[in-house]
Amino acid sequence: MPLPTTAATTATTTTAIQGATTIGHKLDSLIVSVESIPATYTVFGIIVLVFAYIGLKTLNGDTNSNGILMSSNVKGGASSSVCTTSKTTSKSKHNLLKSNNNNNNNEPQPKWHILKMLNVIVVILFISSVFYFAYDVSGVLQDSHSLTRFLGIWSLSLCYFFGFFGISFLEIDDLYVDDGVGNVSVGAEHAQQMQQQQQQQQHHVMTKNSSVSTNNNKSLSSVKEEVDDSHSTDAQTAAAQRILQKNKDLSLLKDGVVSSKVFLHEPAFSTPVCSDPSSFSSRNTSKNAFTITTTINNNNNNKNKNNNNNIVDYTNEDIANLVLENQIKDHTLEKITDPYRAVLIRRIIFNQKLSSLSPTIDDDTNDENKHKNNLKNTNPLMNLPFEHSLDYNRVHGANCETVVGYIPLPVGMVGPITLNNQTIYFPMATTEGCLVASTNRGCKAITSSSKGAQAFILKDGISRAPVLRCPDSKMAATIKLWCDVPTNFSLLKKAFESTTNFGKLLEIKCTVAGRNVYLRLQCFSGDAMGMNMVSKGTLAVIDLLLNHKFVNVGVELLALSGNMCTDKKAAAINWIEGRGKSVVVDAIIPKDIVTTILKTNVKRMVEVNTNKNLIGSAMAGVIGGYNAHAANIVTAIFLATGQDPAQNVESSNCMTILEENDNGDLWISCTMPSIEVGTVGGGTGLPAQSACLQAIGCQGGGKNTPGENAQQLAKVVAAGTMAGELSLLAALSANTLVQAHMAHNRKKV
Repeated sequence: MPLPTTAATTATTTTAIQGATTIGHKLDSLIVSVESIPATYTVFGIIVLVFAYIGLKTLNGDTNSNGILMSSNVKGGASSSVCTTSKTTSKSKHNLLKSNNNNNNNEPQPKWHILKMLNVIVVILFISSVFYFAYDVSGVLQDSHSLTRFLGIWSLSLCYFFGFFGISFLEIDDLYVDDGVGNVSVGAEHAQQMQQQQQQQQHHVMTKNSSVSTNNNKSLSSVKEEVDDSHSTDAQTAAAQRILQKNKDLSLLKDGVVSSKVFLHEPAFSTPVCSDPSSFSSRNTSKNAFTITTTINNNNNNKNKNNNNNIVDYTNEDIANLVLENQIKDHTLEKITDPYRAVLIRRIIFNQKLSSLSPTIDDDTNDENKHKNNLKNTNPLMNLPFEHSLDYNRVHGANCETVVGYIPLPVGMVGPITLNNQTIYFPMATTEGCLVASTNRGCKAITSSSKGAQAFILKDGISRAPVLRCPDSKMAATIKLWCDVPTNFSLLKKAFESTTNFGKLLEIKCTVAGRNVYLRLQCFSGDAMGMNMVSKGTLAVIDLLLNHKFVNVGVELLALSGNMCTDKKAAAINWIEGRGKSVVVDAIIPKDIVTTILKTNVKRMVEVNTNKNLIGSAMAGVIGGYNAHAANIVTAIFLATGQDPAQNVESSNCMTILEENDNGDLWISCTMPSIEVGTVGGGTGLPAQSACLQAIGCQGGGKNTPGENAQQLAKVVAAGTMAGELSLLAALSANTLVQAHMAHNRKKV
């Protein structure tokens, strides 16, 4: 084709090119050259560029036609995330294709990554040729061989991209039929069969719901009255199912009927809100913002559902299954349903998890006791109140997360945490927003490590220290020296243990101050916290001293407690000698877990702990307060499990130590010398508190040895405290503490 350029234009172009010595001159020359390009070439170039772009996007995008599907499985076989209906269907088609290929001599799938790489190479060559052409457009236009070469390259590129772009018009959707629950079959003839099955399943669901309604408080007729305003049959069906299922869930919870499915207790799938800096932005609590479309697997239940239904149209058991399968995060239940329904769903979830830790009892000869024990194991939260005496709308977003009930404080469930190779959940009663979420984050980091947490009891003994008033210091010294003789201690021990079945006197330490003698008695109290036990035994010891050994010498009991016990007060003697259960717990957190879950690094956390918890506390002159916020976790567990909340003063004595080991991982330890807990007596016998102890797995007296349940509770308190310390120190290291509380603990009511 002859070039339609005039001699004047060519001369002007040549002169411009020859005279272009600067970038500006070259740009001017390029503009002149472009203006001289015929309109035909211009249109051709635009078409090539457009189709190159479309072809690249088509091949390198995640389309259904090319078979490139992104998926990831959660450990334990659960689904990775909440997915849309289209992705679920595509995955099923991909699996069917894969199955067909496996049946055909296991033919390998196309290596799409190679095609993607080829696309990139072709695009680079194409763009390079365009730039080269633009740089010397006049020379190329004057040289017919060069122009032909460029047109050939561009034509091949156009054919390449246009050819693959045409593949996108080949819809394999027409070759497959989706049954609505993720199962895909081949052939258009199957569509009619599936439609008939769906109608039959819908009729079965309606019939089943009608029969269930006769056993509920609300009849089917009253249900229909509530949905008369709806003009859609599907909407009426969904509304009726929700109301009937709610009544069914209430009866299931009260009767203790839960699924027998056992779930693996992996690290918590939910990312607690306090750990995610992206959650610091303003919360959008609109339900529309959390609309989720998903397909429920037919293996979980046989109810057919419309794939476009909102998540709130599912039954509570369906939503609970989605949480258990890690398709929904449990702390988002209030946002995607409502705070009241979230409690019902979460109780189903935790009853499933907790019941899997407690095997049913089949060796009890008493059928009635066997039924009660099995009921307690299958529904641990049965006696924990949850109905609407507490305004959950006020609680959510301001006071507590993962709500399962009230005491009447809101109670959040924390866990799982791996403790001594066991899966543990524990309740926390609190009104401090973010506390449960933060502790959950620490538990997730600990459980994600290889060994989890390890806790050990160093000492177990509750103390009481009466004060005796003597006539002079000589008599005071005489009493002290007499008590220090081992044979005399045996007499005192016998007198003490005559008052109790489980209590064992461990030691007596006497301290003289002038003519006062303070006898600090320490005893093992079994599964009871032991204050009543040790006080009763102390009176027997005093009776032996005053009425049998030191009679009529002017010695008197001034007070049963002389404050050297020391109870409910910060005291160095508790920090040094211990009181109740002395526990040490530690864990190793891999550095990648510190980065991904705790959002900081090991060196920074060690530095913060040393300068805050150790040096800062020493400068403040604290006693037993070498920690970040141990009292937060201790008090919350105490309130939930029926402990004496005032004893959090000495029970919160804690030293938190962080070190970086040789592998660059984080070693954390909490030493707590005076945790005062029990699993029998006091508030532990109340139904709600007893249910919380049952959830931990240490309710009542030990089955094998006295004291094992109380010691287990002390270990859980220490492990929970370490989890809370870990999370708060990480927040301080990353400077996200204030943002988290402002975002999640300041809801306007």
